[in-house]
Amino acid sequence: MFKKSLILCVVFFCVGLNLYLYYYQLRPCEKNLESYKGELGTCKNDLDECLKHKPDLKKLTNFYPNIELQGDVMRIGLNYPETGPYSVQGLAQLRAARMAVDEINAQGGISGRKIELVIRDSKSKGNLAKTNVEELIDNEKCEMIFGGSASSVAIAGGKAAKSRGKLYFGTLTYSNETTGKEKHHEYMFRECYNAWMGANVLSNYLKENFFDRTYFYITADYTWGKTTEQSIREFSNTLKTTRHKGILTPFPTATEEDFKKALEKAEEENAEVLVLVLFGKDMSKALSLATEMGLKERMEAVIVPNLTLGMAQSAGPRVMEDVIGALPWCWQIPYKYNPICIRLRVSLIFENPVRRGFAVWDSQGAVV
Repeated sequence: MFKKSLILCVVFFCVGLNLYLYYYQLRPCEKNLESYKGELGTCKNDLDECLKHKPDLKKLTNFYPNIELQGDVMRIGLNYPETGPYSVQGLAQLRAARMAVDEINAQGGISGRKIELVIRDSKSKGNLAKTNVEELIDNEKCEMIFGGSASSVAIAGGKAAKSRGKLYFGTLTYSNETTGKEKHHEYMFRECYNAWMGANVLSNYLKENFFDRTYFYITADYTWGKTTEQSIREFSNTLKTTRHKGILTPFPTATEEDFKKALEKAEEENAEVLVLVLFGKDMSKALSLATEMGLKERMEAVIVPNLTLGMAQSAGPRVMEDVIGALPWCWQIPYKYNPICIRLRVSLIFENPVRRGFAVWDSQGAVV
């Protein structure tokens, strides 16, 4: 029985990306920053004068003609899941958004304009997300939209924003289709890695430790779930659905009974590796059921492709033990928090003796 607990971090991608951005994007910009400061300081309230001194702004307004740079207040819309299966992740987005607004406004806003946050509940439903974005732009006069959690929400919202010439920033959306399906989708941006990247990292560990095992996939029936399952299948060499079977669960309306039936199916197939392509409360419910049924103990490994701290906290330490997954990691954390050591030990986060997870200690010995 596999008795190791490990959360694989998407280290290599984040490190490489951050180094690239720093050396090829940030450093050249730093050289020009001081010269821009003097120019911008004299033209905050005069758009025409500002465009003379900073032609990049003129280029920006030509590229995004519906961006308005005048006025005292800039309204930005947050389309997030206040309710539904991803509400825990939604709450984190709302808190972060309010913190960012307070920080930006305390520094004078953007080009002298204060930020006003307008929020809508997507309930993790694509159709509602589209309606929300249209209302935020048409009625609330928001100049950009952000939010996500469910990739279907980000994709639907992004299309609605694009149709109105507005930017959309996907704050939590792992589907490959978010930015990969439509070419030249220049109005959509994302924060986190996609399913393909996470599967690529996970597969190295899976192929090394669970080669030639029988997998079973329990997958949320929407774009993120399907693209994530497909990516893992490709990288882990489990494309044969006659051997490595799977089942789809409804989204966003899955019930505990849906997850129980799916888990019973996995048990019937005598699977050795269980892959839960589920997120938020759905993942916590399914994983808790697998633990109660004794299924997790009988599996050689349980894989949760995308993890968040909120998901782990909702499930609890006993349920999360022995679970393998991926999460974003920033190379700056060791430098920012000045840790005296970085160890694979999730137990300290939960204050429970779970073997080998992840935590970072600062110079005073506190977990950060």
